[in-house]
Amino acid sequence: MATIYLMAEEPVPDRQQQDCRLIVRAEAPQGTPGPDLLGAVENAVKEKFQSGLTLKETTEQAAQQYVESDPTADTGSFELNPGSLEWHLVRVK
Repeated sequence: MATIYLMAEEPVPDRQQQDCRLIVRAEAPQGTPGPDLLGAVENAVKEKFQSGLTLKETTEQAAQQYVESDPTADTGSFELNPGSLEWHLVRVK
């Protein structure tokens, strides 16, 4: 599997309208072109959250550090074509 980690540059409100950092982990079958996976991720994020979010690549370690900092973060997942996406809304402290 090919895996990418992305983070929204802008805050995203959670269910309680608190500012959060959106962290995304996306996986696709090995050999899936990067632009195809990135396009599928951007479309899913736009549909779920809001248009105009700027996503930037990050490392697995940085993404994990954010996710571990908020054990009660809102989470969810989507099936992509191709692959899958897992998201976390981590409260900004």
